[in-house]
Amino acid sequence: MVGPRLSTLCLSTIAVLTVGGILRGSPPCAFGGDLVRAQTQDGKISTGEVDAETDDNLLWLRLTAPSIVVKHGIRWSVISKISHADRQFSAAEFRPVAEKLKSAVPADIFSPKATDRVGKPDVESNRGKTVPSRRVQSIRIETVAANWDADVELDGLELWVIPVTADGGVLPVEGMLSVQLIGQNYARRGPAYPTIGRWSRRVRIADYDDFRGALYRLPFQTVNPEFDLDFGWSGIVNCRLSVSGHGNFEASRDVRVRTSSSLRDQLQLRTHRRFFPSERTSR
Repeated sequence: MVGPRLSTLCLSTIAVLTVGGILRGSPPCAFGGDLVRAQTQDGKISTGEVDAETDDNLLWLRLTAPSIVVKHGIRWSVISKISHADRQFSAAEFRPVAEKLKSAVPADIFSPKATDRVGKPDVESNRGKTVPSRRVQSIRIETVAANWDADVELDGLELWVIPVTADGGVLPVEGMLSVQLIGQNYARRGPAYPTIGRWSRRVRIADYDDFRGALYRLPFQTVNPEFDLDFGWSGIVNCRLSVSGHGNFEASRDVRVRTSSSLRDQLQLRTHRRFFPSERTSR
């Protein structure tokens, strides 16, 4: 029997360890035991059981399924809050709790029986049924304009890219992402619906957060609708994801690119500005 494969990928704040005996045809990772939800200072969330590798430097969370183990190692210093058993903890408050919750990977996770359950279909129960392949069929996107620094205005788009299979599951894949933001131009010169932003990102497995999708921050470029008031408050985000062996997939979605505020609308009519002198902005 071939032993489990180990692959390790280190990020600035999170290290991810994936262990798998058989990946082809495996179901999504399932949860078990006491679940913990950890949120870092940059808003990323990881969920799982507290793994025995947890120490003074890293909180290790684990997800398991037959022949699959996925671990997320999070530095205590970057954790903003932890949820467990309907309670919220700071990182310091949760450390003694983590010591009590620590557990090792189940000894039989890579046993032949587990492998057989995952790798061999039940012929009788699946007779006449079509088993969906684990391939990307489409992409789904979620996006919102967001502020991620110390001033008051919106800084750009936060975009979730979610590759979806035929059975509706999320499939983390690598590829190239191209994004454009189409806006409204109210000025007399120029096109009525110009492209006011273009971005390209390499999509990596490490970008996915607990198999929910990959999150990207896309800063406004030459046009920032918070200040460039010849442009409207709404736009269309168009995304194309190219995945080797799967194909090219495209999705579009409406997005509001300017802060919604009736008071700012009145200020804009009077002064052609949307921020008060006392407010801190990048301009």
